[in-house]
Amino acid sequence: MEIEGEFVKAENVIEEEADKVALFQYMIGNTDWRIKSGHNTKFMKSITRVSQKVTPVPYDFDYAGFVGTHYSHPQEWTSIETVKEREYMGYCRNNDEAYLKTIKHFLDKKAEILNTIESFTYLSERERKELIKYIEGFYSLLDNQDRFINILKDQCRSNDF
Repeated sequence: MEIEGEFVKAENVIEEEADKVALFQYMIGNTDWRIKSGHNTKFMKSITRVSQKVTPVPYDFDYAGFVGTHYSHPQEWTSIETVKEREYMGYCRNNDEAYLKTIKHFLDKKAEILNTIESFTYLSERERKELIKYIEGFYSLLDNQDRFINILKDQCRSNDF
């Protein structure tokens, strides 16, 4: 069930789910979101499990480089110049295992993601090729996981972001 609340403390969000959201947003080049303030993020709570923790669910991707609207621009809380660039806005983690687990999740989904784009008939072939190239740019970063983790650590946000 969706919970209400303008601000959610980092310790009340399921870390693994927050990391997946952050890396997904990085993959699509979206900076128009924030977990703490709930900006373009809803929060869900399990109805079958007793927990105070919530799962962030992103929405509203029109400012993402992947979508490429003519009016999109990076948000003021970022350092990038165009939405086609990527900036990691996830929370900083104390150990590399959290990053590696999230990276593995995305590596496991690579074929499925690319196949979804390739088979999406509502886009022209040219548009599909552009999107595949954009996503492959993300996956090329994952080829060197140590270097990529350093990028994430360099760009990550403190829990008060």
